[in-house]
Amino acid sequence: MTDIKTTPYYQMVHDLFALPRLTGLSGRRRRPDFLYRSNDNEAGVPLLYRWHGGDSQLLTPGNESVYGAAVLHPTRPWVVYAQDQGGSEKYNIFRLDYESGERQQITAAPIGRVGWLSWLADDRWLVAGGDDEAQYVRILASDGQMQTLFRSDRWLLSLDYDPHLNLIALSVGRGADKMNFDIALLDVAQGQIVRWLSESNASRETHVTICQGKLAYTTTVNKSQQQVVLRSLPDGAELARLPVPGNVEDMCWLDDDTLAAIVGYHATLSPRLLSWRSEQWSDPLDDSSAWTIAPTQAGPIWAGSRLDQPNTISRYHDGQVTKLVSVSSDSAYVPVENHWFPSFDGRQIQGWLLRHADPQAPLVVYAHGGPTSVTANMWRAQIQALALAGFHVFAPNVRGSTTFGTEFEELNIGDLGGGDMQDVLYGARYAAQLLELNQKPAITGGSYGGFLTLFALTTQPDEWAGGVAVVPVADWVDDYYLLDASFRFYDEFFFGGSPTEKPDLYRERSPITHLARLQAPVLILHGENDSRCAIQPVIRFAEQAKERGLPVEMIITRDEGHGSIVNANAIRDTVLTLAHLKTLFP
Repeated sequence: MTDIKTTPYYQMVHDLFALPRLTGLSGRRRRPDFLYRSNDNEAGVPLLYRWHGGDSQLLTPGNESVYGAAVLHPTRPWVVYAQDQGGSEKYNIFRLDYESGERQQITAAPIGRVGWLSWLADDRWLVAGGDDEAQYVRILASDGQMQTLFRSDRWLLSLDYDPHLNLIALSVGRGADKMNFDIALLDVAQGQIVRWLSESNASRETHVTICQGKLAYTTTVNKSQQQVVLRSLPDGAELARLPVPGNVEDMCWLDDDTLAAIVGYHATLSPRLLSWRSEQWSDPLDDSSAWTIAPTQAGPIWAGSRLDQPNTISRYHDGQVTKLVSVSSDSAYVPVENHWFPSFDGRQIQGWLLRHADPQAPLVVYAHGGPTSVTANMWRAQIQALALAGFHVFAPNVRGSTTFGTEFEELNIGDLGGGDMQDVLYGARYAAQLLELNQKPAITGGSYGGFLTLFALTTQPDEWAGGVAVVPVADWVDDYYLLDASFRFYDEFFFGGSPTEKPDLYRERSPITHLARLQAPVLILHGENDSRCAIQPVIRFAEQAKERGLPVEMIITRDEGHGSIVNANAIRDTVLTLAHLKTLFP
C-alpha cells in the first residue's frame, strides 16, 4: 500500500483532523464544571477532559480512547466512565479521582454496550446499555457485583434518574407495534416498574429528563408536530403539553422552570430554552448546529459547529453566549449552500451543496448514516476534505432523516433502500444539473450511508462512476444473525419483522443480492471489531466480487469498530477515500 503521507491530500486531511474532534459532553445542574471528549492530543484518540474555571484538565492520559458514557459525582472530585477496546463497544467501567489521579477498574470483564451512567451512591452506580441478549438497567457496585433492574429486547431510547424519589424514567419499546415506545417508571429500591406512561399505541415517547419530581419527555402522538409533555412524579399527573418548533434531538432540565433542548428544523440543530410555566420557547441561542446539550450550575452548555465552521463548546449565562472551548484556524473552508429538490414522487428533499471553485470539478454525493439521522449544518471533516480535494459535494437528507417532522422521519420504515435510495439518485441528478455537469457522479457514505453506497452501485449501475463505502451493510440477512439483541430489533423495526418473517424484503434490499450488476469501482473501508454492521458479510461480498472479477477493493482496519476513532486511522481512511475517488475521474 502507498504511504499515505506521500499523497497530495495528506497534509490537508491531517490539518482537518488536527482540529479538536469533540465527541461528547456531560454536565450537572449543581456543578460549574463539565466533561467533554476530544481528539486534539498527541495520541490522536478521544480522551476525557474536565473544563473548570476557564481551563481544561486532561483526565485520561494515554493511548486508550475513552468514547463511552461518563458522569461527574454530584459533590466529590470523582468521575465514572465507560471505556472499550478497539471499537468493539464492549465496555469496562472505571472510577477516577481527578485530584489524586487514582483510577480503579470496577468491572472485571466487559459488560457490553454502555450508553448511560449515573451515581447512585459513592460506591454504586446505575448503568444502562445492551449485551448480546438484551438491553439492561443495572446497579453496579464497587466490587464489580451487578444487580439487574430491567431487561428488554427492545431499544432503550433514553433515561434519567431522580435521586430524591429513587426512581428511573426510561423510554423503551413496548407492545406489538415496534414503533411504540412508552415511558416506564422504575423503582430502584424495589427493582421493578411501578408505572407505565403511554400517549398511544403507535407513538414514540423519548428524550426523558427529570428534575425535582417533574418528568419531561417528547411524544410523537401528534404526527404533524412533536410535543413536550410534563408530568409530576411519582403519580404521573400531566402538568403541561407544549408544541415543539421542530423536533427535539436532546433535552435536559436547567432548573425547576426551564428546559434546555436541541431543536432540529430542516437540518439545523438549534440550542433553545423552554419555560414551561410561560409556555415559551426562546429564539436559537446560537447560529451553529449543536449535537448535545447539558446543564451546569452556570447555565446550559452545548457543542456546536457548522459545515464550514469547526467545533466549539459554548455556554449561555445571564443572556450571553460565551465560547468556552473553541478552535482557532486560519484555514478557509468551502462554504455551504442550502438547496431543495423534487424527488421521484414530487416530495421536496433538502440537501447541502459545497461548491468547488472549479466549475468542472466532479460531483460526489454524500449519503448519511442512521438511517434515522441527518446531515446537519454541522462540521464534518470528511465532507470538507472532499470539497477541498477538488470535488463538488452534495449531501441530500433523504426520507427517514430527522428534523423534517415525524411523518418524513418514518417514511423509510418498511422501505429501507427504496424511496431513500431514489432520493439519493434524484439528488445527484439535481446537483449535476445545477452544476451543469455531464459526467456521472460518485457516491460515498458510512454505516447506513455505506449501505446506500453499495446499493446504489449494485442496483443503479449506469448512474454512478463509483464510490467508497465505509462500514456498510452488504447482506441484511446475515447481518441480522450476527448482531446483538439491540440491533436485531433495529432491523425488525425498519423491515417490519425478522428475516424469517420478511425474507423477500431482506434479500431484495441486500447489495450482495445484486452484486452481479456492479460495474463501477468501489472501495470498502471497515473496522475489524464493528458491532453494528458485521464485517463477515462484507468480507463475503468482497470475496464474491473478486471471484467474478468485479472492481471491489476492501481494506480492514485493525483495532477499530464502527468507523475510525483514532485520528491516524481516520486520516488514513479519508486520504484513501480521496485517492480512490480521484481515480474515477481521470
